Amino acid sequence: MDRLLRRTGLTIILLGLLCLSSASAQEDAAQALSHSAVLEQSYINQDPVTFDYLVSSNPEMSRKAFLIRFLGLAQMTNEAQQYEVLVYLQYLAQRVQYLLGDNGPSTILNALQSQNPQYLEQATAQYLLLLYPQMADGSGMNTGATTGIEDDSRPTPYDRNQLTVANSGFTSAEWQALRPFYIKLMRTVLAMGYYDPNLLIQELDTFFNYLNEAKQRQRAAGLEVPRLTTQFEALLQVIRTQTTIELGWATNITEESLKLPEEFATPGNKLLLNLVAFRSYIQQQQPEKAQLFLNKAKAVLATDEPDISPVARFTVKTAEVELALTRGEKLSQQEMLRRFDDAWGELQSYTPLQYTEHDSAWYLGRESTKFWISQLGSMGDKGLEKLVTMYATVFEYWKTITSTQLPQYTGDDLLLHFGELESYVILYLSLIDVPLQIVEQDPRILEASGASLEQVAAYESFVKSTAQWVSSSLNLSESGPHFPAFDISNSSYIDELVTRSRYVSAIDPRRPDKQRTTLLTNLLPRIQNLVRPDTYIDYHLKVGRRLRDLGQDNLAVSAFERALKKAEDLGYTGSATEASTLLAEQYGKAKNWEKASQYADKAATNLGNELFTPGGLSDAKMKEKSDEVVAVSVEAHIKSNNPEKALEMLSQSQQAQTASMQLSSNKEAVKASKELNEKNTQLTMLSRKVSQLKTMPESATRDKMLEQAEKLLADGKAAFLTAGRKLREKFEVEYKLSLRYDPLHLPSIQKLLPQDVAVLQYFATDNEFYIFVVSHDDLKLRQVTIKREELDNLVLDYLTALRRLQDTTALSKRLYGVLFEPAAKDIASSKTLILLPSGELNSLPFASLTDATGAPIINSKSLVALGQTDDFRKIAETAPLSINQVAVFANATKDLPSAEREGESVAELFPGSQVFTRDKASKKNLNDFPKFGNALHLATHGTQHPKNSTENYLSLSDGHLEQGEIFRLPLENTALVTLSACSTALREKGNKKFIYATTLAEAFWLGGSRSVVASLWQVDDESTRLLMVEFYKQLKAGESKANALRLAQENLRKNPRFAHPFYWSGFVLFGDYR
Repeated sequence: MDRLLRRTGLTIILLGLLCLSSASAQEDAAQALSHSAVLEQSYINQDPVTFDYLVSSNPEMSRKAFLIRFLGLAQMTNEAQQYEVLVYLQYLAQRVQYLLGDNGPSTILNALQSQNPQYLEQATAQYLLLLYPQMADGSGMNTGATTGIEDDSRPTPYDRNQLTVANSGFTSAEWQALRPFYIKLMRTVLAMGYYDPNLLIQELDTFFNYLNEAKQRQRAAGLEVPRLTTQFEALLQVIRTQTTIELGWATNITEESLKLPEEFATPGNKLLLNLVAFRSYIQQQQPEKAQLFLNKAKAVLATDEPDISPVARFTVKTAEVELALTRGEKLSQQEMLRRFDDAWGELQSYTPLQYTEHDSAWYLGRESTKFWISQLGSMGDKGLEKLVTMYATVFEYWKTITSTQLPQYTGDDLLLHFGELESYVILYLSLIDVPLQIVEQDPRILEASGASLEQVAAYESFVKSTAQWVSSSLNLSESGPHFPAFDISNSSYIDELVTRSRYVSAIDPRRPDKQRTTLLTNLLPRIQNLVRPDTYIDYHLKVGRRLRDLGQDNLAVSAFERALKKAEDLGYTGSATEASTLLAEQYGKAKNWEKASQYADKAATNLGNELFTPGGLSDAKMKEKSDEVVAVSVEAHIKSNNPEKALEMLSQSQQAQTASMQLSSNKEAVKASKELNEKNTQLTMLSRKVSQLKTMPESATRDKMLEQAEKLLADGKAAFLTAGRKLREKFEVEYKLSLRYDPLHLPSIQKLLPQDVAVLQYFATDNEFYIFVVSHDDLKLRQVTIKREELDNLVLDYLTALRRLQDTTALSKRLYGVLFEPAAKDIASSKTLILLPSGELNSLPFASLTDATGAPIINSKSLVALGQTDDFRKIAETAPLSINQVAVFANATKDLPSAEREGESVAELFPGSQVFTRDKASKKNLNDFPKFGNALHLATHGTQHPKNSTENYLSLSDGHLEQGEIFRLPLENTALVTLSACSTALREKGNKKFIYATTLAEAFWLGGSRSVVASLWQVDDESTRLLMVEFYKQLKAGESKANALRLAQENLRKNPRFAHPFYWSGFVLFGDYR
């Protein structure tokens, strides 16, 4: 801003004003400065009554106070101080316009925002001459005018349309008859343009009633209803259809319902309604119906009509991407960036304020920008580059609109231009909404794009001044019951935009922390007055997070609590989960563990309502949310000295992940579940619709919509429950666990544990590590002070050394010191340890760890892994199974000859066993394996996907055995499954963050096998053969599975050739250890 002011002649103008030869003029300037100081103090004191009195009681001096303070900005060098003065001047300009009817100050501020120095200098000089005409002589200023600002030479929007009442062709009597219709129409389109549901319902209701009464009067008088009256009615039907869909009040849209009257069936209107219908079905997660309306929109585009906006073309191309993602298509980041460039490129041919049809397309275009802003915001630096491009483009449009005069028609003439005014309103609101969205996504945009602080401040000024101009330029009042109070300047959407403008200004990373804190704190009372529930909740959470990050914990808690209350009142489960989690974290930070655990439990309960709903479990975001909630809850209960409850919460999370994996592994079940989830999404939307309608003033339209919505909601719930029951019946195996949550009852589990068995559940937080030790008669909680990152790096360093056959002694002892030593006394008498690892620990071969003396843990303990504590119930409630024969499948891909020898050696130990190699190692024979034995040995390649367990598979001769197919194998009476040929049990590390992915080993365990032995990595062929044969020998000799594996590993360790733990420690036992 400082550079712009200095590029103009404003400094010279200021010096000229202060150095006027007339002593009275100098005194006048001093009085203006004094008056400004009094005004500014009342502004700082937040005393609007005194402020308005000062402006109204001394109009001339108030105008001069604005001017001289504004000119003084050019002399200021501190940008933060400039900004504070500018905010004060915006308020003063608004009050001068409202109280005195003078838009000169607002015009000057708009000129400043336009970044056009010539326009700024001209606007300021003109206003200066208006207030100080004595400067005109000898000033040397070329203002282009000698009087007021009304001579503004800027272009006006849509200049080609010069329609007025005088040249409209209406007689005086005709206009007086039609005028109320145009007033109603103007009120309606303004309510829609300003996105004010309350006003819109009011105007739709009263307009229809007014039209009906007019028709009745005309018919009663024996007159034919004029065509113009029917055109008004048709136009109103179009507006109602568009509005009810856009605001989410229509959920079952048909092609018939979108048919337009002939006179309004323009390509632009057709395109708009079909895109609105498309968006409605996208929100309802119904891609097939969305596709129908997108096809119709594309057909309109294909006509290449001139009134089709480039913004609409951008919206259609964006819709294609939205549809692809809704259908579950996987688009790479590179492809998404390419699709963005293609869509955004359509705007190269767009110029604002040229065609009303082009500008009104932003009604949907701003929704498309929201989609891209969200997508690009998750793409790191490459996404940031595109966001900067978006911001720069939209800001150029913004400069165009702020460099253009507001429509110059007034009074009744302006009524005839309702379409132009609607387009103008939609455009300018969009050009405020979109940049705010971009900055809200990533505040770094402001600095990266070179945006100045006053640019952000100008958004608020412009939205207010334009709304006030609309209100002051139009007399929309009329007598009668069909013309209730109407004030668009108090629109809830205007209030939202002003609030968001202040929020964006407050989070500017270039501001000092203290200044950001003050601005955010001042914003808190304002966000409490937001009308729309979604916005109210969203901004309480956003502002709360920012204040939390600035160390204002008490203010953050207050904001989160208000968000939680609103979310719970309206049944917004997802928002309630988020707010509860944030509150649990805050109270945990304050060491108030009682409240932290209360909010954590509330978050878990809310999350449970989402997790254990058909169709909800396969959502990756839901799993991430589950991990976050559980982590907070477990730590809160640990700190509250309630380890049993903490263990229960861990068990709940583990059950959720297991259920999700089982459900998502059956493609047919996933498809059916997705359809059911779509119904659930529709129910959520209907529930929100009912809540929103109930908060609106009573009216015929509101009551009718509420009745329809409540009926649809009731019918939808019944249909959802019926469909859910049918789905459970059809996919009984997959839903056996996924639709049931069994709370962990620790005493019952403990009673089942033998005296010589202990369970170790590991749990890491950012700064601490915990070990739950569960035995037959006790529960102990051991704490280790080690950061999660440090432990993860220790594990990864150990695995790297292990696979490179390096010396692992020191690393092994350090890990033993973290994982076993703290619980040494608790597990001293236990012969078998059941391990429940988490995170990177899932990749760790615990058997290889050595104590301080160098002795491996397996010297004294047998080890077994489980997915969750409650799995022990499955073991204890069944009798152990011994092996009679083994069905061996080996070398299915014909590149593992040693696997054949291994399989044959195993089969020789159990007479009657069957070996299937090469082409015979097929899925068909695998499905029949129980005919050949109650144990299954698979020595064939397996592929483990690092992030998505549904893509795991084993390679057989006739194709891949996918994870979903494992659940349908006849495994119920299988004593043991062995996976020996590759890294079938290893979870990988994704980027810097561990990604949970269920393993093939766990899939066989969950599918019904009593026990599973699997390798964590691909081991030397000969060492694998030796270990497997020894393992089966020990089993045949009567050893338990856990001890058989331990003895086989010890035996191989004694072989000098294979003494390194890489060769013998990579096999893990899952499930029944007996």
